[in-house]
Amino acid sequence: MAVATKYKIKFTCGHSEVKDLATTPAGKRANKATWMGKNLGCSKCFKAKGQEELAKDNAELLAEAEVFEEEHDLPELEGSEKQIPWATRVRYQTLAAGLEHLAGSEDQIDEVLKAARTLTKSGWWIDYKDMDADEVYEVVTTGAVTARQKAAENIETENPY
Repeated sequence: MAVATKYKIKFTCGHSEVKDLATTPAGKRANKATWMGKNLGCSKCFKAKGQEELAKDNAELLAEAEVFEEEHDLPELEGSEKQIPWATRVRYQTLAAGLEHLAGSEDQIDEVLKAARTLTKSGWWIDYKDMDADEVYEVVTTGAVTARQKAAENIETENPY
């Protein structure tokens, strides 16, 4: 007689789902289904909780970023409705790590902040979101020079940001 692989489980959130436990050894499937029902929520509730926590974390990070912007006299970023909050968080995380890395070198910190004030396109910060703290000085100061050159030469690109 074959052991069932699919079990209807009633979760702690009150919802029920059919779960395929074929990857669990046959003798442990019923116990696992019971354990899942007592200890977990359904996938829909799990996903919603994850999204709520992510939204909360993003809101907290954005609030910290706005304080950082005020402290360092950084201008608002330009871009789409979705780009601006994302780029604001990226700029905050990148610059905070970079300035911490440059601690003790006030001249370099001032150069980075001066350059960062000229980089107002959200897309630029998003493009360079993966830079390491030790790369911040070079990338930001170089990026500001490149942005000034493009503006001076009136070079247009396909990307509006």
